[in-house]
Amino acid sequence: MRYSPEVLAYFRATGAGWQTRMDDALREYVSQKTAA
Repeated sequence: MRYSPEVLAYFRATGAGWQTRMDDALREYVSQKTAA
């Protein structure tokens, strides 16, 4: 997958576990879109 540099910088700046937080954010987005 390709992500914009800004998105990667945002999540990386949150420190250790940034990949998990990014995954959590994407899961939440998908959940909201499929719940409609």
